[in-house]
Amino acid sequence: AVVSTQSTGAKRLNEMSGPYQMFYVLVDVYIRYGDTVDILYDVPHGLLNNIHELLAEPRSTNVDMIVTRLVYGADYSKVGGDPFRLDRVEADPFLAHTCNFIHPVIYHFTSLPHAVPVKSKDLRG
Repeated sequence: AVVSTQSTGAKRLNEMSGPYQMFYVLVDVYIRYGDTVDILYDVPHGLLNNIHELLAEPRSTNVDMIVTRLVYGADYSKVGGDPFRLDRVEADPFLAHTCNFIHPVIYHFTSLPHAVPVKSKDLRG
């Protein structure tokens, strides 16, 4: 189940249109219960604290949960900014989070996250 979930997640990161169009709002959620994985696409991140209630069969709130979202780097758009400046791109994978372009961010939770205000850009609250 884990290997197939990794393949599904990688494929989805390349094809997700909802989170691409509504970045900072829609996320994909992968919830693992033992050998079973529930996958929820295009979930508003403001509902993450109630995610167990959205499942057809509500389960324990002690979960292993992966949340993926697309985000832009800091200062990706600003008045008078140079869209072609050299520091918009980072080739070092350990500094990829500083890249100015849209990129995936993956969060891992071992319990349900706290309520996240819709205007918050950080899922950790």
